[in-house]
Amino acid sequence: MYVQERSQTGATRRLSATEVFNFLSQNNIQTQLSTHLAVEKVFPKTGMTAEQLKQYLDNPPAGETQTVGFLIRLQSGEEAHKFLAERKRVSVRALKATPEL
Repeated sequence: MYVQERSQTGATRRLSATEVFNFLSQNNIQTQLSTHLAVEKVFPKTGMTAEQLKQYLDNPPAGETQTVGFLIRLQSGEEAHKFLAERKRVSVRALKATPEL
C-alpha cells in the first residue's frame, strides 16, 4: 500500500512512509484518528532498497563488522533482506523486554 499526493496541476508523487508517518503524527491529526477511527498508534514501515543494502554491506557501521561479514558472504540479496528484517525485530523485542528504570 502507498500514498500518492496529487497537486492542483494534476501532477502526482508517491509519498514515503516517513512523510505519511510525520503527517499522521501531528497532534490535530492524531486526535481526529483516535476520535473517529479509534487509532491508538501509527508506525512507519520502511525497508531497504537493493542499492541501500549494498551501501550498508559495503560500509558497515562501527561494531557491526562481524554481522556484516556474514551478510556479505550470503549469495542472495533476498536472504540478506530477510536477515536484516529479523535482526530488527529481535532488537525491538529485546527493547520491549527491558524493564523500565
